[in-house]
Formats: sequence, C-alpha cells, structure tokens
Amino acid sequence: MNNFKRLEQENQEYFESGPAKEVSRGVKGNIRIIKFISEIFELYLPKAIDVLVSISGGEGNKGGSGISDKSISNTSPAIDDRPKYPNNPEI
Repeated sequence: MNNFKRLEQENQEYFESGPAKEVSRGVKGNIRIIKFISEIFELYLPKAIDVLVSISGGEGNKGGSGISDKSISNTSPAIDDRPKYPNNPEI
C-alpha cells in the first residue's frame, strides 16, 4: 500500500472517531449551560427589577407584581388627564 493512501486512511479513521465527538459533546454542554442561565434570567430578572423599582418608590409593573397600586393611583389623578402624545393636542 502506498504511504499516502495509508496516511489518508489513518487520518480518516482518526477524524471519524476522535475529536469530532469530543467537540460536539463540549459544544452541546456549553449550549445547555447557556440555555439554563438564560431561562433563569427570563424567569427571575423581570420580577427582581419590579421589586427594586417598587422599593425605590416607582410604580413598577402593573401586571400583577403583588404590590398594591391603590396608593399610587390616588396620589396624582391629573396624570390620567394628560394627552397620550404631549406634543400633539388631541382633537
């Protein structure tokens, strides 16, 4: 057998079974970790921001954050009377 053909066959056997599987396993592991971290951010980050805004005295998210909005809406009734777009008077 020619040396080049033998070298080609050895390289082919090496690449079929060797590092490709290890690399794909490593990439899949990294993807799982990134997916897990992104799911944690998706679940908890908006609620944490709402809590910080509420603690600092802001209105926060009115979509059911668990904090009563009654005191906020009663303090400034003039906010509801303002036009939606301040530079364009409503007709």
